[in-house]
Amino acid sequence: MRMKCHAAPVRLALIVVIVVATTGCVPYPHRINTTPWVAGRLESAGMPLPDHNVRVVAVDTAGEACEGPSVQVTTNEFGKFAVPPGRRMAWMLVMMAHQRFHWNLCVEIERRWISTRQYSSYTLNDTGPQGMYEVRCSITPDEALVTSCKDAYTLWWDYTRSQIDQWLGEPAVDGT
Repeated sequence: MRMKCHAAPVRLALIVVIVVATTGCVPYPHRINTTPWVAGRLESAGMPLPDHNVRVVAVDTAGEACEGPSVQVTTNEFGKFAVPPGRRMAWMLVMMAHQRFHWNLCVEIERRWISTRQYSSYTLNDTGPQGMYEVRCSITPDEALVTSCKDAYTLWWDYTRSQIDQWLGEPAVDGT
């Protein structure tokens, strides 16, 4: 008895391999970060500002600074906050995509959202911004509502949720 060769499935598999190899796109449902973790402290005249809303916004470069997909938290009694990353679903994994992810740190003051800092994170693929940024923001309570945020520590790569929770529960000391 002679076996039949089914060439159609082999051809289809070969076509899929060629398309994936030449385009760099792999069908792979996954979640990507649109913003990184951001932790920090909000203060005015050296005193913590509790109960203020802080938002990290994934910004379209043509859009408003504090509008768009965002994750929002409220500062604690020490004026500290930790905003988890914004995420979205992606259906294709793009290899070597070389993308920039633009995101802003915004604070709600007197029912207005103020952009305190603009960032642009670069990645080699579509994973989005990684790590955790730590910032310290000062609000000047005057008519201009001047805000300034400085990177307290450029980037945390190794962190756990329990370390973040511990940091949030401690009063600020000398620049933290």
